[in-house]
Parts: sequence; structure tokens; C-alpha cells
Amino acid sequence: AATAPRTLPGGPAAAPLQQPGVTQTLPTASPGGVPSPTRTDVASLPGQTPAPTNPAPGLSLPATPEANAGAEGVAMIMRGPTLRVDVRGPSSIGVGKASPFEVLVSNPGQIPAEGVLVAIDFPAMVNVDAVQGTNGEIEQTDGTQAARIIWTVEQVASGGQQKLTLQLTPTQNAPFNLATEWTLMPLNGVAQIQVTQPALAMEVTGPQEVQFGQTATFKFDVTNSGSGLAENVMVRLPEELGGDSKPLGNIPAGESRSFVLEVTPVEAGEMEISATALADGGLSQQASAKFVTRRANLDVAITGPEFKFAGTVATYDLVIRNTGDAIATEVIAAAALPEGADYIDGVEGGEQVEGGVRWTIGQLAPNEQRVYAIRCILNQAGALQFEAGARGAGELAGANAVATTVEAVADLALHVEDPKGPKPVGEEVTYTLRITNRGSKQATNVNLLCQFSEGIEPTRVRGAQAELAPGQVLFQPIARIDAGQEVVIEVTARSSKEGNITFRAELTCDTPETRRLFEATTRFFGSSRPSSTTSVPSPRGTTAAAPTSSTQPPSSFGPANGSPTTPSPAPTEPAPSGGQLQPPANAPLPSLPTGGSFRAGLMPRPGSSVPR
Repeated sequence: AATAPRTLPGGPAAAPLQQPGVTQTLPTASPGGVPSPTRTDVASLPGQTPAPTNPAPGLSLPATPEANAGAEGVAMIMRGPTLRVDVRGPSSIGVGKASPFEVLVSNPGQIPAEGVLVAIDFPAMVNVDAVQGTNGEIEQTDGTQAARIIWTVEQVASGGQQKLTLQLTPTQNAPFNLATEWTLMPLNGVAQIQVTQPALAMEVTGPQEVQFGQTATFKFDVTNSGSGLAENVMVRLPEELGGDSKPLGNIPAGESRSFVLEVTPVEAGEMEISATALADGGLSQQASAKFVTRRANLDVAITGPEFKFAGTVATYDLVIRNTGDAIATEVIAAAALPEGADYIDGVEGGEQVEGGVRWTIGQLAPNEQRVYAIRCILNQAGALQFEAGARGAGELAGANAVATTVEAVADLALHVEDPKGPKPVGEEVTYTLRITNRGSKQATNVNLLCQFSEGIEPTRVRGAQAELAPGQVLFQPIARIDAGQEVVIEVTARSSKEGNITFRAELTCDTPETRRLFEATTRFFGSSRPSSTTSVPSPRGTTAAAPTSSTQPPSSFGPANGSPTTPSPAPTEPAPSGGQLQPPANAPLPSLPTGGSFRAGLMPRPGSSVPR
């Protein structure tokens, strides 16, 4: 006879620990202080003598002459162990002070106690700092009002003892009850009586392997293996096969009935088909057959960069693999590029379609794969997602995606076209400055400064707002230069003496942080033939070599006498349309390093940050 599962108590309000069919008296004060649970399980079965084998401990079957002779009454007597449970500890403890308690389970009887269960209940105001048992398993349940410790001891031997040690700490100044409840696993006895009745046996046979999408046939054989007639036999199919019943009628002892069933698997992998045979008298028999449904599976894996700058090339590694256990046929694949991305290469024989590229793979054997490195240019900023997928015959499909964060940046370049020398003194020359944003994001608040060495003065500016000062051009900040935009500025100047004249242009910007510097020298000559040796402009604060055949003093940036000069507005031409070159009000000019390349005594315009 099967033993009903034991339900552990869940808290102080749980029902006493009991077993079906057992009358149990939980701890009572017996004369010796030993709780004595009693169990009664007596069966009176007329007609036959029980013949148990290997009786459990504590089972006693009286061998009376009536029992051996097949008398009408069969008695079964069961004896159980005797247990004693003691709880020891202080009767008074202080708040916040840990105190030890012991729970002793003793077996003074002659029969071992199996599966002893002890429950100790205490309120939630008591903390359990430690709990340890000499044997068995310990569980603790928590509650808002009370808690419980459940101690399960596998066996307490005859004359033996097991101990549970608790360390408890009260958190409130209030008395509390420490309740203890115990039980043990019941002893089961079986009186086996031989009877004559039918019995059912069933076998399910079919293929061990099935291809996905194909139909397989399974045979069900039901046999009456008993000694009597099996009446109203039927086979009940499981819910996944429709839940129908197949009637087979009456089956005499030793005979069989059969039928077949066709099934089509809808999932891949190991599967099981089962059924239950039923008959009058509560006869029931279940049988099953396992088989494997083989199917291909397309797995798509993608790896790519997490971060890129706009305008750069990104490579996405794509792996398409058949991870199934059957051949994948008619496989085609496609990659969808993110918006703003242009395909470069990576798939031999691929066909470019709108938004991506598509190609044919054909067949893939189990564990076979194709590897691709797809390159594309990411032109747009943002979180761009690269997607790829594959599909094949039999509704095979797989897909995956990876995201790349693309950041747009500005990239300013300065190119200056200076006049080809030598040039005659007094002739106007033009310096063409081209500022190009080669990046993918607009640049803002762009500052430009142009300077001349002594002997040449700027006369006008085209393409930007600026003021002219002796030896330099003070530009208003350019508010914005869009990605791909080019700003062309022309600076015209006229020389007043012969020799090498130096022109310098410096471009600075905070967004992005940029500094571009250009410097070039142009030769100017007078009406008479220049001497064989000319002076070279010297930076401020340095000494230039004395001329050997010329009376001209060394030139440098700034006026010859070093006196401050007030800037004058330069004749300018309108900036390009769109308004992006209009400077913000009161915007400072770039701060340039001091040195001999600047004119001595230069007076910058009010509000500028150009060094004096």
C-alpha cells in the first residue's frame, strides 16, 4: 500500500502532524513524562491468509493454526516505537540577550523510530540566532505573527537520543510561549490476498525517427494478461492527440486487440506518444513510445562595432549556421542595412536591393555554416541597427540584429592660396582662404585671424565680416559651418616696400576643438633691381642679421615705429546667403600665442582677446 505524502506544518496555526488512517495523540503528560502516540491499523479480511514478505520493523503477523489453515479471519498487529521529547532552557531571559535552548528526542523503546518530525513554534518577536541538530534537516518558516522551526530526524535508534540546539534572543519585553509538536512516520502493513481477475497490458510501437512535416504510423496492442474476462476495454488518447477514445470491446484472458494511429509531429526533438487502456473493474494500463523528430534549424549570429563616427566604414561579421539535425534546403539570406548606411562589399554574388543585400546559400548540412564580413559606410548619426536573416524550405527561418551608436563630428580644414611671387611693390595681392567642414556635424563659433609682417597692409575682405587693423584682419566669429560646407574668404593687401613679406592665418574653434595655422612668405621687388642680400623678417624679441648690401631695416609684424594703431573697418562684401556666417554679438576673437610673429605695439579692437 502506498504511503500518502506527509504535509509539513506551515506555522503556528497549522494542523497537527498526522497521517491518514492513523489515530495520533500528540504530546500528553504520561506518568513518566513521555508522550505516547498510539496508532491503530487493523484489517479483518475473510477468506485468505496473508503472505507478506520482508515485513517492516515493528510488523507482527500471528502464526495461528487458523491462519495457516485458511481460516476466515486474518489479523495484523503493528507495534511502534516509544519516544520522549524534552525541551530545556531558561525560564526567564532578558531583552536582547541570547539564551540557549535544547530539544532532546529520546527513544527508550526497543523499536527504532523512523522519520521523526519535531516543530518548535515561537512568536516573531524572538530572533533565532543559531540552530543546530545532531542529525537530520532543519527548516525555518517566518511569519508576521509567529515563526516555526521544523526538525526532521531520519532515525532515532532504540535507546538512542538526538538533540537540537537553539540560540534565541527576545526583542520585546513580553513573555512568549515556546510550543513544541512532534510526530513520526507511520508504519505500513500490507495483507496481500490473491484474487482472480483480468489484467491489461499495452504496447505502442512505431518508427524511432521521423522527419519534420512527415506522417508516421504507430500501432497500439492491448492484451488481457490476466485470468478473467476484461470487459468494455477502451484506449484513451492524450489531449495532444485529440483526447479521443478507441473502444475495443471485451477481451478474453490471453487475447489481444490492436489498432493504428497516424501522427504528424509539429515540433522537433525527442517526443513521446502515449495512451491509457481502461476496462471495467478499474483496470488501467498506460504505455508510450519515444521517437525523434529531426529538423534543420537556421541560427543567425551577428557581431559589429558598438561605436563608430559618421562617415567611417563599419564591418559586420555574419554567421549563418544549421544547428539542427537535418539538411536545410532552399536557403536564402538577406542583410538589411540601417538607414543612412551604404553597402560596400562582403557577399560574393549578392544582389543589392533597396535597403540592403540579398543572396542564395542553397543547402546547409547539420552544423555547416557560412561566414560573411559585410562592410558599409555609416553616414548618419544615431543608434543604427544592422539586421540579417535566413529562411529555407519547411518554414525554416532565423534572424538577428546588432546596434551601432554612430556619432557625428565636425572636422575643419584650412587651405590658403597665397599669391605667387615675386610681386612688384604697390600691387595688390589676394590671399584666398578656404575653410571646409570635412566632418558629419556642423561646427559652431569658428574664429579666424590673419596677420601680415611689416611692409604690407590689408585693404579689403570678401566672404566674411571683419575689421582691418595695421598688419592684421580681425574677423567676426563665423556662427556655423555645416557638414560638407566650404566657406571662401578673400583677403586683399598692398605692399609698401620690397623684401620678403610674411602672411599668417590661424583658425580656431571650440566645437570641435580645432586649431589650424598657415604661414607663407611672398617676395616683393621695387623699380630698381633688388640687392643680392635682403633682410628676413624677425620675430619680435629676437635679433635679425644685419643686411650686407641693403639699407632697409629688418621687418617684423606690426608698425615700424611700434605705436598703437586703431583698427578701421575693412571694406567687405556680403557673406554667402543662409545667414550661417553672421557672427553673434560681442563674440570674442580667438586667443593667439604671443611672440615675435605679431606686430609690436598692435592695438586690438575693443572686446577682442588678441594679445597686445
